[in-house]
Amino acid sequence: MPVLVLTIKKFISGRGEYPVLFRSAAYSMGIKSFAVAAGFAMNWVFSRYLGATGVGQFFLVFSAVNILSIIGKLGMDRTVLRFISAYASQQQWGKVKAVQFFAFRLVSTFTVCTSLVLFFLAPYISVHWFKDPALTNLFRWFAIGIMPLSIIQNTSESLKGVGKVQLAQILYDALLPALATLIFLMFTHNSGLHAIQSYLLAAGFVFLVTQTAWRLSIAKHHEKRAQPDNRELIRSAVPIFWTNIFQQVILWMPAFMLGLWASPKDVGVFQIAFRIAMLIAIFQYVFNSNLAPRISALYVRGEIQKIQEMCGKTTRFVGALALPVFIALTVFSKFFMELFGQDFGSGALLLTIMSIGQFYNVMMGPVGISLIMCGKESRMRNAVAISACTLLVLNCIFIPWLGALGAAITSSVVLIVQNTLAAWYLWKEFKIITFPYVNRRYKK
Repeated sequence: MPVLVLTIKKFISGRGEYPVLFRSAAYSMGIKSFAVAAGFAMNWVFSRYLGATGVGQFFLVFSAVNILSIIGKLGMDRTVLRFISAYASQQQWGKVKAVQFFAFRLVSTFTVCTSLVLFFLAPYISVHWFKDPALTNLFRWFAIGIMPLSIIQNTSESLKGVGKVQLAQILYDALLPALATLIFLMFTHNSGLHAIQSYLLAAGFVFLVTQTAWRLSIAKHHEKRAQPDNRELIRSAVPIFWTNIFQQVILWMPAFMLGLWASPKDVGVFQIAFRIAMLIAIFQYVFNSNLAPRISALYVRGEIQKIQEMCGKTTRFVGALALPVFIALTVFSKFFMELFGQDFGSGALLLTIMSIGQFYNVMMGPVGISLIMCGKESRMRNAVAISACTLLVLNCIFIPWLGALGAAITSSVVLIVQNTLAAWYLWKEFKIITFPYVNRRYKK
């Protein structure tokens, strides 16, 4: 045992690529743990104060605005991460500044226009789509948040590109839900509108902080902003833009379609089960955040074999960490659901089903981020597009028949389809297999 401890200590304290990656991931894990706790607290507080119906209305409106904010990024989030990582590794800080400025200007202009469209269409969407006029005011308030939410996410990716991974996670993943919860608890009377206003106030503050953090992170580099290759950025962003759209269809369309064919309570129960199941992928998210800029830098240097080795080792490690979480959520699913209130106990089976899809997602490894960071954005777009179309077809079949259970089955199946397709494309393009138990057999 002492030998094992010394070996682990030597590995973690080393200066090689893997010790640095694992140390960075360990720091990120601490931040992400706090972020998950903050997000869990926000969901728990909203659920306790608003009930299943109230939290269902919140998530229904939140899903619409979240989709619009993702669309509003125009695919620039992963594009800035890819190019800023590459330029920063080559010390080309003029190009780093140019890429971030171009993305900020483009995204802010587009999202302001999107907010205005949603504001004026809110009555039509509420009455004709969801048959609930009370949602009009909620949609109009949340429309204000489209621009800051999009810019926050874009700037967070820029910070990751210059090596500020943990800072980016603190600002977006942890600070935003923590502030939203604290502000919500300050209201004397709590309602769905107060929940939205709390989230908007938190988003406004985080927006200002992220912009300040970016400027401070590049302050020591005095190179003037270079002229970016706009055409190259757009060529990269377009497939990512469509990938983001299809990805949001996969994430939020089940809630939308439940809102059309079921009750707000069903939406609330489904969304809580979905968010709990995503805890299985928390370790993957942490490692992917740290892997992405490294994969981009390795690809620029042509070190494809090293990408496979790094992805295979991290996937094996992440799978081992995720396994106990998967077992706990499937065996004690009713317990975890009822933490949010007795109304949510009926979602135990939903949690079990969606946990299966999330665990498969973890074990397939960072296939999606590898495709994007290696310049094969169109392949990732194709995988997500096929999955989104599959989701829509299956939802139309299963949701009218099984309600929230049908949405859970469809979500899990589609997650399996998406990761399988992305893994196939990664193998086809680079002969990289991230699934750790077969990569040695097929090593190039």
